[in-house]
Amino acid sequence: MPIDAYEESSEPGEAKPRRPVCIVAEDSEVTAKMLTKMVKQLSDFEVAVRDHSGHIVCALMDVNMPNTGGIDATRKIRFWETSSRGTGFRVPIIGLTGSLSRAVEEECFAAGMDAFIAKPFQIADLRQLLKQYSMTTASL
Repeated sequence: MPIDAYEESSEPGEAKPRRPVCIVAEDSEVTAKMLTKMVKQLSDFEVAVRDHSGHIVCALMDVNMPNTGGIDATRKIRFWETSSRGTGFRVPIIGLTGSLSRAVEEECFAAGMDAFIAKPFQIADLRQLLKQYSMTTASL
């Protein structure tokens, strides 16, 4: 486990591991709850649907969210990662889309997404992507 995955304990000299975090960026509350349940079932990840400052190992990003869509959000994340404020860690981003068109696929990859999956999908497909793109896969 990376060093930054430890947080300080109340006891001097002890460190307790934090659970890795999977961010879920999804505008549908029902879909967000379903994704949260699936990720928890497949891994030991903590799931966050809002901002989180923990050890983020992956993000599940809805491509078509209102306001800032998943493609724009991915571009902003990739820009931040390469800026002077970035940590040097590249968060794997898995796009979630209702479309399987070649144009959407190209736009997702051009924005910096690592993979995408079409909704609805099977839990085995999500398991495979989490294994492939997250750093902590021991329980998958």
